Amino acid sequence: MTSFNEATLAQIFAADPTKNTWVSANAGSGKTRVLTDRVARLLLNSTDPQKILCLTYTKAAAAEMQNRLFKRLGQWAMLPDKELRAELKNLGENDSILSPSKIKQARTLFAAALETPGGLKVQTIHSFCDALLRRFPLEAGVSPQFNMLEERQAKQLRIEVVERMAQQSDTSEIDMLAKHFTRLDTDDLTNEIVKKRTGFNVKPTRKNFGISEDISLEKMFDQTISKHEDIIKVLMTTLETGSKNDIKAADKLKEYFLTTSNNIKLKILEKVFLNGKVAKAGSYSAKENIATLKLIPKSNPLYKAQLIISKDIETARRSRLAINAYNRSLVLHSFARSFLKAYDKRKAFNAFLDYDDLINLSSKLLTSSSMAQWVLYRLDGGLDHILVDEAQDTSPAQWAVIDCLAREFTYGISANDRPRSLFIVGDEKQSIYSFQGADPDIFSEKKSEFTNLLQHINQNMENCELLHSFRSAPQILKLVDQIFANEKRPKSKHKAFHNSKPGRVDLWPFIEKQSHPEKEVWYRPIDMPAPNDPKKELARLISQNIKELLQSNQTINVDNSFRKITPGDILILVQGRETHSSSSLFKEILRELKSLDIPVAGADRLNVGDELAVRDILSILKFANMANDDLSLAEAMRSPLLGLSEKDLFKVAYERKGTLWQSLREQNHHVKALEILTDIRNQVGYLRPYELIERILTKHNGRKKLLARLGLEVEDGIDELLSQSLQYETLEAPTLSGFLQWFVSGEVEIKRDMGKVNQIRVMTVHGSKGLESPIVILPDTGDKNLPQTSQITLSKNTAVWRSTGNEGSEIQNLTENTIKEKQSEEKMRLLYVALTRAESWLIICGAGNYKKESSWYNIIKESMIELNASEYMFNQKDTGLVLKDENWDDLQTIDNKPKLDIEINTNPKWLKTKAKKLSRPNQALAPSNLVGEKVLQNTSSKYEAEAKEIGRILHKILEDLPKIPKSEWDIFLGNFIKNDNNNLSNKEKNILISEAIVLLEDPKLSYIFFGSNSLSEVGITSHISQLNNDILGYIDRLIIGENTITAIDFKSNEGIPNSAEEIPKGILAQQAVYLLALQKIYPKLSIEIAILWTKTGEIMKIPHNIAINTLEASLHLDDSIDRS
Repeated sequence: MTSFNEATLAQIFAADPTKNTWVSANAGSGKTRVLTDRVARLLLNSTDPQKILCLTYTKAAAAEMQNRLFKRLGQWAMLPDKELRAELKNLGENDSILSPSKIKQARTLFAAALETPGGLKVQTIHSFCDALLRRFPLEAGVSPQFNMLEERQAKQLRIEVVERMAQQSDTSEIDMLAKHFTRLDTDDLTNEIVKKRTGFNVKPTRKNFGISEDISLEKMFDQTISKHEDIIKVLMTTLETGSKNDIKAADKLKEYFLTTSNNIKLKILEKVFLNGKVAKAGSYSAKENIATLKLIPKSNPLYKAQLIISKDIETARRSRLAINAYNRSLVLHSFARSFLKAYDKRKAFNAFLDYDDLINLSSKLLTSSSMAQWVLYRLDGGLDHILVDEAQDTSPAQWAVIDCLAREFTYGISANDRPRSLFIVGDEKQSIYSFQGADPDIFSEKKSEFTNLLQHINQNMENCELLHSFRSAPQILKLVDQIFANEKRPKSKHKAFHNSKPGRVDLWPFIEKQSHPEKEVWYRPIDMPAPNDPKKELARLISQNIKELLQSNQTINVDNSFRKITPGDILILVQGRETHSSSSLFKEILRELKSLDIPVAGADRLNVGDELAVRDILSILKFANMANDDLSLAEAMRSPLLGLSEKDLFKVAYERKGTLWQSLREQNHHVKALEILTDIRNQVGYLRPYELIERILTKHNGRKKLLARLGLEVEDGIDELLSQSLQYETLEAPTLSGFLQWFVSGEVEIKRDMGKVNQIRVMTVHGSKGLESPIVILPDTGDKNLPQTSQITLSKNTAVWRSTGNEGSEIQNLTENTIKEKQSEEKMRLLYVALTRAESWLIICGAGNYKKESSWYNIIKESMIELNASEYMFNQKDTGLVLKDENWDDLQTIDNKPKLDIEINTNPKWLKTKAKKLSRPNQALAPSNLVGEKVLQNTSSKYEAEAKEIGRILHKILEDLPKIPKSEWDIFLGNFIKNDNNNLSNKEKNILISEAIVLLEDPKLSYIFFGSNSLSEVGITSHISQLNNDILGYIDRLIIGENTITAIDFKSNEGIPNSAEEIPKGILAQQAVYLLALQKIYPKLSIEIAILWTKTGEIMKIPHNIAINTLEASLHLDDSIDRS
């Protein structure tokens, strides 16, 4: 009989598929293995794979679990009988049931899992809800072909909705919001409204703010303050005769009598009669006297009057703040309801859903919809076993979905008709995602709730604790338990599975901010930290110690074997990246590691637009789009792509007479750079943004140059830039100027794979969840202010608009305090996650300030002292603390030098991965694609494709020739014919050129081509209500007059109509769209539309009524608009 240790027995018990189990799992206790074991045992017990639903928190966790499961099932298929039997026994299966047929069945599970329609249901809650809504779209009220709304699209949609609300005839909600809104950008507010939309289901009441139904600011003012105005006047007069402070108080009271706003009056009185925020008597408490005792002694009747007025003002302040907070929240709710209605309408029109919609709509579908019972009945037949991973990070909305699925196990006929089970695993100590709605308090509440539900059908919810850590050494676990022994902190009890594993904890001396910083030099940028900035010093110290460690003979225990430390063994964790701060510890550590040529994997998350390699590529593109952009050209010249030095740039730029581009061409010293820039500029009109970027990277070796200079980590940013350029093509016409504007309009953040690489990893604690490392360094342990970024808080499930400054009401302040308490609790849970990433060696250090007791440094230091940590000399000058096992110093040494992974692989990752299929959003209509004939009947001898090609070439010539001197026309046309790829013969091209030159040399048409107020190829976009869609087109020539705007479209038709009425309907509809768009853009000017027939040089004006009538008539035809 197989004997198991305590840790394995706990895992086997938790993985028993016949039991409903609630598992509390410490960090490193092997919960992923338990999940995998349970699914494997369910399959072994003849459970249909389609009947199992395993919900994980991230896609990475789902992939990891599937990989582990398929690896195990694959091994079972190949193992000999004896070894397979031993494997199944180690899994916890009883030897008595492992018959030959059971062994045979185990071999078939790999194929059965692979052949499951749709695959095993190991997925995130969002993926499950996505599949649910696509299965029941009619019942859920969504489009069957809905697309996921990405953050950039969502931001643009929110902005558009607010703009449309502002353009409506009734703008009262926007106007009221503007009176209370103090920020520049509404997007942060509207984003919060969307995220916290459930808070707007219930309208705020006066009771929520502690005010009576009949009170108003005016009524309260009349009852409390007005009666004192005569005495206030007397006080003001008296104060004018007193000391400087008395006179200042008098001046403030004068302002009281100059304003008519009761709110402002109260604020003035509060400044005079109340103490400040940090007064000993209490925040904003009543002053006993506002005048000096010399001016108004205690014997003076005015002395007592001062206190009476102060008390009333103190009371009035509380009422004022509550009334204002209530009114602000009413305004917010009014705006939010209208905004959400319009936002949802726009999303529905475009068949968009965001990730919150997936959860909310699924919850609604399973609970309150009229089809809920039908949907649950259909699901009930398809699910027998539910497994939930990382339950502590599940939000209330997500729990609602799980509740609905689990309740079906306990209701109706199906409750006991077949084996069913519920398995939930989590750890309250690791709940660190409150910003995504997670609430650890719900974890224990749900445990009781599910226990009671199961008792109704005479089943138990087994409680299982996984206390053993298979990851961390005993010394590290002792420290963790000591830190969390405090009653106010989450309880922590760990058992080390590897009792003899050498472990060590180092506490370095804290590097404090100097009271007398190094003297600033005039040439250092003001946003650059000083050389002796504590964070810079700490980053240097960490990098130097890591380099010495890698060059030493120090070994470490990894997977129960000893080997030399490598860069991949080291993980550095910070609380936040602070990438926009001038003094970011995250950035300083990366910079110092790179400066010492230590292999480092770069940032775990990166903002693509902030990546240096991406900015270098964009600089070339910006210059190519606009040649007089000197700054972009200078950036490109200094980049690895062009390779000019600072001295080279100075020589080109200094004393130049024109643009930097003109100077570079005139000097002609940097031939290679000129060749690259000229090539990219020449291709702008012919290549899509993606092709231009690829040309820079491939033809001009840009990828190789960037990787060689900046390192491997820039590859992810480059690949994402290419991906973004492809995504842009699905949204807009692929022009370079349009792409550049679109790209900078929103941030693109990608998460980099920081798995098993032989490089040092630097990341946030949040990003490290689920990872482990032999050596963990925690440098970000100083004082931290709790984040206060949200504008909306939830009070009793009702959204409340956060007051600015010190204007919060008492109830709001109580809510704020509750939020701060929860943030402090989460900060401690974050510390738990950080500490438990370490396997053998934990290093604690910090820089800046650490005066607060709540700083991680002080908390860890206090616990190490309680554990009798030893003092040691750090860097031969400061004293640190160390906790280590007796056998730590007995670790073996190895003589060979560490192998550093510094080889540069220039092949992009996308060469080995299948391209993602991008969803196609609703397209803007091209006016030239509106349905209707484009030529007169029986007048064209050419095929449509040939006619379009002729028109394209003619348009290009008429656009470009007027921009260059006439003496250079022949050169341009020669190059044009040579480079332009088309199927026309040289004879046909020469005919087109002759036709274009005749038009350009016609004096009657010179105002069109050469007029100072004439613009060519003018891009225009607008919403056309008649089409119920946006349009995006290009007007060949736009003449901007003082009172008139004239849009002229070139048409190369062979057959010319005799009048405007005979113009083909497709052309008339196109001109009507241009007319409607221009009338919106220039509402005060007269708009004219006309056609220039290039065959004859005739300009034919089009009456407005003819164009509009033709457009409206076309809308009544079937398939009247070509949306391709």
